Amino acid sequence: MAGKLKINLILFVHTAWIVFIYTTWPFIFYSRSFNKFYLVIMLLTLASSWGLGGCWLSNIENKLRKEHNPASVYEERCIKYYVQKWLYINLPQIIIRSVFGILLLLSLYFFLMK
Repeated sequence: MAGKLKINLILFVHTAWIVFIYTTWPFIFYSRSFNKFYLVIMLLTLASSWGLGGCWLSNIENKLRKEHNPASVYEERCIKYYVQKWLYINLPQIIIRSVFGILLLLSLYFFLMK
């Protein structure tokens, strides 16, 4: 039970992180301090993906999944996996990366312009 609870806790934090990135971006237009925070989150996400070969939260989640139930480990990106599982939408990875890249560039642009 403790293993499943840890997995669900990581999943909750991971989902909140993703929802934050993809839904709060309009606030970068209104608040420089929010834009700094948003930019840090985006850069941490990008650095994690490049440096660790994937999101650090996905790595922790899958490590716990492997210990608890090896069949529950997923290979694709977290967003792709859970959008398919929860919403039944097969979201191409190129769309996920493109939207993330656009949001990162927007945030960086508004950070540098203000």
